[in-house]
Amino acid sequence: MASLSFIIFCPLAAALVIALLPAGLRVLFRLLAIAGTFLALVGAARVFLGFEAGGAEFQFVEQADWIRALGAGYHLGVDGLNVGLLLMAAMVGFAAACVSWEIEHREKEYYILLLLITGGVLGTFVALDLLLFYVFHELALIPTFLM
Repeated sequence: MASLSFIIFCPLAAALVIALLPAGLRVLFRLLAIAGTFLALVGAARVFLGFEAGGAEFQFVEQADWIRALGAGYHLGVDGLNVGLLLMAAMVGFAAACVSWEIEHREKEYYILLLLITGGVLGTFVALDLLLFYVFHELALIPTFLM
């Protein structure tokens, strides 16, 4: 069974690895971006195929305490609506990584921002806590502005 955290953090981990690499490794940046988004896509497909339709409650729920003083937690899950959106976002992220093979200027920055957007959008679709939703939403919006 695929973990929602795994789906979210594959693109984010790939972005971190690309950020730590020296500039000029174009092919490696591209392969890491494709690998990170592909792993997220495979995980999202497993969640989509493993989703049991007809239930009223959230599935694939992950929950942990985060900021107790604010009552905020790390709470993820999917329902019948956002399981499809999760798969769609993962497909779009993978497609964007694949079709951007022709990027020639500032590739490192481009792929970092693309992976941050992908991770943020995936997290936005599965967040069940308002503060966590806001964090993921901003994680998608700020790189979108910078692109």
